[in-house]
Amino acid sequence: MDLNNSLGDAKNAGLSTPFEVLSRIFDFPDKVQLSWWYTIGPTFAKMMVDSDYSVHHQYEYLCFIYRYLLPVLKSLHAPTGKTALENTLVSSTPYEHSMNYQASKSTTRLYLEPTSHLDGTIRDPCNRLAVQAFLNRIQTALPNSGIDTTLFYFFADKLVLPRVDEARIRKTDIVDKLPNQMQCSTAFELKDGRIGMKTFMYPMMKALATGKSVTRVLFDALQTLPALEGGAAYMPAISAIEEYVYPLTDKCPSPTMSTFFVGFDMVALELARIKVYISEAEVSWAKLADLWTLGGQLIDPDIAAGLELLHQVWLLLKIPEGIRRLSDAPPDLNDTGTLNQLLMSYEAKRGCPEPTPKAYISLRGFDENIKCERMISIFNHFGWTKHAASYRDNIQSYFPSFDFQKTTTIQSWLSFSYSKKTGPYMTMYFNELDTSHTFHALG
Repeated sequence: MDLNNSLGDAKNAGLSTPFEVLSRIFDFPDKVQLSWWYTIGPTFAKMMVDSDYSVHHQYEYLCFIYRYLLPVLKSLHAPTGKTALENTLVSSTPYEHSMNYQASKSTTRLYLEPTSHLDGTIRDPCNRLAVQAFLNRIQTALPNSGIDTTLFYFFADKLVLPRVDEARIRKTDIVDKLPNQMQCSTAFELKDGRIGMKTFMYPMMKALATGKSVTRVLFDALQTLPALEGGAAYMPAISAIEEYVYPLTDKCPSPTMSTFFVGFDMVALELARIKVYISEAEVSWAKLADLWTLGGQLIDPDIAAGLELLHQVWLLLKIPEGIRRLSDAPPDLNDTGTLNQLLMSYEAKRGCPEPTPKAYISLRGFDENIKCERMISIFNHFGWTKHAASYRDNIQSYFPSFDFQKTTTIQSWLSFSYSKKTGPYMTMYFNELDTSHTFHALG
């Protein structure tokens, strides 16, 4: 029996899809969880079908969303606590879909900002307790998942404000001017029956409380990794990143680069990747090439091969070059200052002396049809004919209520990385949610 039935095959045969079956039997404690289920469930279910997930895995991951994710999402219409500027740099919603693309496959992912009824109160003003409780519940409930919270608690002590400082900082006027007021968020990669988890920490609030720069706060924390058994093996790569970033941020009189946040896998230390994320306001191919090579420090053949492929992606995307500014103005392709900055991550792995770069290119400002056309061109250039043939129809099926000629906010970021083993590796991040199913469900 073929367990990789497509959604269309199931409907043509008169069969219910996993999402439809579960929607009939699940009990929802309130309208908040019900609305989230009908907002994210259909999209995620279709993404799994398009990525050839088995029916078994479709049921497994939809149940995971229902049991663990829905209870920690605030109301769809509740304020996110983010500034307008922040929404141009990270997800504007507490939940975000993304899809990884490689030559022969695609993988579904999701981004999540856990919350609770204490969020924003004096007991948990910056939502730290909600994230901790969520992580502990996941680790306890899924003991065979390999999820490990060691790095979370190690970095939380150094990058996340204690509750007393959170409440004090929240009372100041300057906090509203920060481009990012979050302190923690999470992401999941769901494939082959596994649940891979990452955590991100944003040290802007910590920097504000201590009077230090974000760069200094973040790298001071990273420099303490040798305190963990095996942590010293990360330091050659971490030091290389710091040597490149520090002169271009704290030591630069007019910096265009900003240190942004850190991310890490929620696994045992010996398996974890630690990533440093930076943003760059000067958007050009020359600058992206400099970022990719860490200012010429990275000369490995894989780096050169990846740079050549990244250049082809850059040319096919046709990104307007220029200096970006943090702006909440609508994106205007004729005013490059209103478009998004570049993002980069540098990955440190245990025992690897050099970091691995990943570029994040914003597609803000182009309508969705243009983005689809350019992605199809990239897939064809790489010889990924299956992705090229299905991409536009798939994306439109995830967001059926949007007019792709008038919308510019769905396909928000494209990331690119490369290794000799896997070849090009790209992720499309979707910064919208289609609520058309929700309205039907709620009547």
